This record gives sequence, structure tokens and C-alpha cells, in this order.
Amino acid sequence: TQTRYLYSPVHQEAAVCCVPMAGRIAPYYVQYMWLKNDHALVASVLGPGSIETKIGDKVVRVEEQTGYPFENAFRFVVTADSKFALKVRKPEWVKAVTVSVEHTEEDGFIVIDKTWKGTETIEISYEAEPEVHSDINGEKYFTWGALVLAAPIESVEEKTKSWPVPGFHNLKYAPKKLVVYEYADKPVSIDEKTMTFITELYNPETKATESVKLVPMGQTILRQVTFKPSGK
Repeated sequence: TQTRYLYSPVHQEAAVCCVPMAGRIAPYYVQYMWLKNDHALVASVLGPGSIETKIGDKVVRVEEQTGYPFENAFRFVVTADSKFALKVRKPEWVKAVTVSVEHTEEDGFIVIDKTWKGTETIEISYEAEPEVHSDINGEKYFTWGALVLAAPIESVEEKTKSWPVPGFHNLKYAPKKLVVYEYADKPVSIDEKTMTFITELYNPETKATESVKLVPMGQTILRQVTFKPSGK
């Protein structure tokens, strides 16, 4: 049971680990976005960005344009004058694939092996569906593509400490009204434009199922992510 919901720009009181480690998340991610060998350039970790490198002795530049993981469409703008394979990782959650050019699939990758001339654009789209999973405790949780979904909990914010830098405060959050929902074995509908998901969950206080909005976990402050099966 979580007893403290404290967000701090320094975390000086407990342990100075969250803040400096958070500063490493993006560099670690970017570090492994692209891999290569003598004949292939591999988009191993998906996301917006660009790379300029050499395959053999030829310069290759690729710009990846996408809103992933909040959308599953990718545009790869390739500038090169050489033959090599562009490999794009196909995650396990993908239900269907659309690629704008001839390609093959190999070992979990979309492979476009061709002679590139000038600047060319490749468009790839992955189809995802809301899915239900079980955790080690037998509770259920929801995903859509790479996103884990959560039921947001409306909260009250309290500034518990202010720091010398303007705008730097320790913030403590408490739920306005805490309801611990249970899984009701109902489907999840999706509105991709607003990135909201709707399902029905069981409210043990009212003893009835209720329509509940789910959102990507990263868009929440307080949330419920796992739901024990109703009646257990």
C-alpha cells in the first residue's frame, strides 16, 4: 500500500536518486534507438529523431517522424546513395502492418532492403488493440500498443516546501475520493484522437459496474493501474 505521494525537484530529504536518474532516461533511450552492421541500419527503439552515419563508406541519413508511443504511424525519410537494409522493429503487440513499399518480415523486424537514391520516404503503420493482461498477483491491467493504461484518480495538491529557485516546490497529492475499482470483464473502446479509453469496472462501494475513463499512465499523477477480478 502506497502511503506517500510526494513529488520533489530535489528529493533531498529521502534519497537523491529520482531526480538525477530521471535526467538519464532520455539519453539512455536515444543511445539504443539505432544499431547497425555492414549492410543494415536498425531502428531498434522506436521514437522521433534522426541519425547520420556510414554504412560501409557511404553516408546515410534517416529522420524518423512519429508521435510514438501516442500514435503508431512512422515516416522514415532516408537520404542515401547506396544499397543497404533498413530494419524497423515490429513489437509483439502489433496486430497488422501497413508499409508503403515492398518489404519482408524477419525475426521481428520490417526489412526494406534496396538501393537508395537521393531522398526517399517510407511510411509504416502498426495496428494496435486494447489488451488485458494478468500480473503476478492475478490482477488485471490494460495496454494499448506500448502504452499502459490507468484509471486517473482526482487529487488535491499541497505545496509542502518551497526552494530558492522560483517555481521549485515539493508537492504532495491526496485523492479527493478514493474508489478502488475491480475488473468486470468488459471490453475497452478507444478514441485515438483524444487518447482516451472507456471500459466498465466494478465499484465495490456502490456494488455496480460504472463507465470509467482510462488514459495513458504517464498522463496521470494519482492512478489505479491494476484491478482485481470482481468477486475475488
